[in-house]
Amino acid sequence: DIAAAKGTEIYAANDGKIIYYKKDSTGSNTCCIDQGSSVVTKYYHMSSFVSGLKVGDEVKKGQLIGYVGMTGLATGNHLHFMIVINGKNVNPLDYVTYDGSTPKKTITW
Repeated sequence: DIAAAKGTEIYAANDGKIIYYKKDSTGSNTCCIDQGSSVVTKYYHMSSFVSGLKVGDEVKKGQLIGYVGMTGLATGNHLHFMIVINGKNVNPLDYVTYDGSTPKKTITW
């Protein structure tokens, strides 16, 4: 979970195709992006979606995909960010950094 103020912009981690972009069964506004190479990134609890984006759209790394919120079962504003590689959840903090430094691990896109 990444704490942030409501409405903070959320950007795609890498190029990919939106495969899920709606409210899920818990009420969380959710976006899932197939990044290719058996990698999917998931973004939960968004306050709102970006107008015009939909399932099947291609997005680019750094493209705006939504806004931080606390939809679903969240108890405070934050982004629940997940990386799934070969069908298994991995620790996203191994692959991203807050300060632009080199992450512990890299993904072969």
